[in-house]
Amino acid sequence: MTYFGVPRLHFSGSFYIDPSTINNTDSNYNEPPVLQKAWNPTGTHFFQLLAGNEPVIPPGATVTPCEVTGIVTEDGKFTNDPSKDSLIGQLLVSTNNPAPAKLVDLDVDQQLVSQVWGLQLSIGATGQALIADFIATNFQQMFGARAPGNFAAGFSAAYQSQLTNLQWPSSIDSPLLQAWQNAGAQLLSIRFTVDQIDAPALPTDPNFRIGRISGTIGLSSASEPQSITIGRLLRPVTAFTPPTTSGAPKELQAGMPAPPDDINQNFNYAPALVDSDRNVVTIDLGNALPFDTGGNPANAGTLKAAILTSSGVISLGPVTNTLDHYLQRAFLFEFPLDDNGTTAGTSPLVILSNGNVVLSENPSGAWIDAAEHVYRLDANAPATEGTVGATTTAEVTLYATTFGATPAAGQTVTLGVSEFANSQTGNPWPAPAIPLTISPSSVTLTNGMATFTIYSGMPGNPRGSIDGLVYRITFDWAQDTNPVSRLAVCVKVFDALRVPVIFDKFQAPKPPHWIDVQGIFQQYMTLYPAMKAIMDLSDETTVNTNAAAIMQYLSFPITSPLHMPVTRDLSTAMREYLLRYLAAQLPPKGGGD
Repeated sequence: MTYFGVPRLHFSGSFYIDPSTINNTDSNYNEPPVLQKAWNPTGTHFFQLLAGNEPVIPPGATVTPCEVTGIVTEDGKFTNDPSKDSLIGQLLVSTNNPAPAKLVDLDVDQQLVSQVWGLQLSIGATGQALIADFIATNFQQMFGARAPGNFAAGFSAAYQSQLTNLQWPSSIDSPLLQAWQNAGAQLLSIRFTVDQIDAPALPTDPNFRIGRISGTIGLSSASEPQSITIGRLLRPVTAFTPPTTSGAPKELQAGMPAPPDDINQNFNYAPALVDSDRNVVTIDLGNALPFDTGGNPANAGTLKAAILTSSGVISLGPVTNTLDHYLQRAFLFEFPLDDNGTTAGTSPLVILSNGNVVLSENPSGAWIDAAEHVYRLDANAPATEGTVGATTTAEVTLYATTFGATPAAGQTVTLGVSEFANSQTGNPWPAPAIPLTISPSSVTLTNGMATFTIYSGMPGNPRGSIDGLVYRITFDWAQDTNPVSRLAVCVKVFDALRVPVIFDKFQAPKPPHWIDVQGIFQQYMTLYPAMKAIMDLSDETTVNTNAAAIMQYLSFPITSPLHMPVTRDLSTAMREYLLRYLAAQLPPKGGGD
């Protein structure tokens, strides 16, 4: 069902993002480091949906509390009237319980799949709120030209995941929450877009690290992939290309004059879904339409949704490109199909700007994606190396559709593996000793699905002071004639145990001493200096005195906002090695009298 279904809610407001930027540069990992601090060197990695009273908000900042802005009822009717549902106008914010969520890159050489870990949301008024945990996911479909502006201010990106561990209030006034509970909801689907992030900026700017968020929440189920919607996808096409169908209306035929100069021609990917039960098509333009520097919709021409057929264009309805629609409905547009349901199942959905196609499905209707895009694996370390390491694998599931339906069986998807290069120089790293492999090297679609297995080799420490290596796995389906930019499965493979003081040496397990673990702690303090305000982990006495507390944080699951390190870049072997050292620093357990 995902967030496209009904009933659903929409929300918008301000959010806070505080990544540390020291760990964004390869040379900063060296010992000694060659520090390039970038725009936010003391960042905490916090990620928060704001109520407006959080301690992280600087004095003078302009914050719009993140609230439920509208609801679509079970009969498909939108309302933003609080008298219709008490949830409208109520907060939808981070609980920061037991700590603020963390925004984490996969790797210094792959910073375009950053994940949110440990986010818990509160939906509704205090005492009547639904509490839910956000399953960690990465941002996708980055829109680098959404708005004019420096770096993050002009970017946007979408997050899609599920909410789990639902804690319902003891009494429910909201018809929407009641409908979800009556449906037996155990999972919810959520997608939101972040943009207008005030970064980089002068630290004296009160809005520094504050941005805008707009999203949707609906019902979900365990049978659905958490981070994608199995459906359809509109992709940017060459700006203002008229449909090339012989039967197109005169105004849609080739040879049209160029669009006016004031029309913004930047567009981005848009998921869509045809609901045959309700006979509607829903198109998510939340991360697809351009904005101006003030965060308002840019002049993108007169926008319409349509079906492109061999005999012409069937109009579905206008796209209301207004700020109110974005904030209240997250640019999720729903159009009745009337008698066009069958046509929508065999022809591309498109968005027209002044009669020109600017977003379109593949002509074949092909769509393919992986259920998950980010994996962290420990090295498969050969026993002859005498190293500590775990044999780890991961199974990846691909989903494919043709105009939203199951494609013909027997079609082949070709897989490819490559390494990410040094993000500073662009040069490849030395070839790993045992590279990551996948099996099989190509897969055949069956019932619109295919699976393959990732086998983590041992990178062999090609990056010296940076643990492991990061890989890209691509999937190529011939029917997908306009593939999504940067679409891939990204895998970080940590190396076997190594002593960071001597970064190019692997060692057999032994009782660790301070000299063996100092490099691990020191590197963390260099890359995450915000830690020093809490505890100086580079100091032996401090570490030994606080061994029990450090062990507790190292032992939290990776999904916890309390997990240490917050950057999620320690292998299992490294973490276990630190725990061995810390355990040896604990005072002996007391005996009898």
